[in-house]
Amino acid sequence: MINKILVPVDFSGHAINATEAAISLSRLYECQLIFYVVVNDLPSKSTTEKSIDLGVEEKLNNLIGQFDYKGIEVEKVFSSGKGEFIHAIQQYISNNAIDLVVMGSHGTSGPKNTAIGSNALKLIRDLPCPILVINEKVTNFGLNKIVFISNFDNDNLAPFQQILKMILPFKSELHLLNIDTPGFFKDSDTIMKPAMEAFQKHAEENGFVCHAYRKSNTLIEQGINEFIEQVQPDMVLIPTHKRSMLQRLFVSSLAEAVINHVGLPVMTMKI
Repeated sequence: MINKILVPVDFSGHAINATEAAISLSRLYECQLIFYVVVNDLPSKSTTEKSIDLGVEEKLNNLIGQFDYKGIEVEKVFSSGKGEFIHAIQQYISNNAIDLVVMGSHGTSGPKNTAIGSNALKLIRDLPCPILVINEKVTNFGLNKIVFISNFDNDNLAPFQQILKMILPFKSELHLLNIDTPGFFKDSDTIMKPAMEAFQKHAEENGFVCHAYRKSNTLIEQGINEFIEQVQPDMVLIPTHKRSMLQRLFVSSLAEAVINHVGLPVMTMKI
């Protein structure tokens, strides 16, 4: 279950989009919402709102005040963005039992000088908890239809099970997707089909409507984009836990490609 959601904030438009989605999730899960504010001119790496410049706190209040967050427990944490942002946020997440990070990203467009947007893709490789990346405004945020992209080996079962627990309140319709490309190691239906059926069965046993698809394409990213255009999901899920460094780099780059080009909320999980 989700008990704490963290939203890194740099007051950019991308942070506003992430804030709107995070408030919706916090209300659904009835959990604490923590705003992690990046301030470039803080004298120290981290401090509390009591000692922060009132102008920064006012900016944060104005940002979250754009939305209805009544009834949600809110905490504010302020951190320096000077070069150590990634390390600082990793440490804060590990020390404070954060269950989910919701953050904005500029994708392939937008200003590159925002502290959050420029670091979102780096963070998906290293954060120990799931991260939901929002790079466009989401109206009426919901998760009625979700695409889960995977190679459906045993390593992906644990993140899939965790995902099911996280999205159970949404009663989401799941679409399992594997892209078959020339030369892919698991391009045999005798291997992939039963593997996908096992994931599908697990989802259905947990009460989800679940469909499995295997699409052929010369490029994985192109196959994903074509499928998403067809299905029109609310979110894309990509597990990022792999055994080897080569596999980690491949899956991270795939997640980054989807975040950059799809325009939908993308959640990555490293288990």
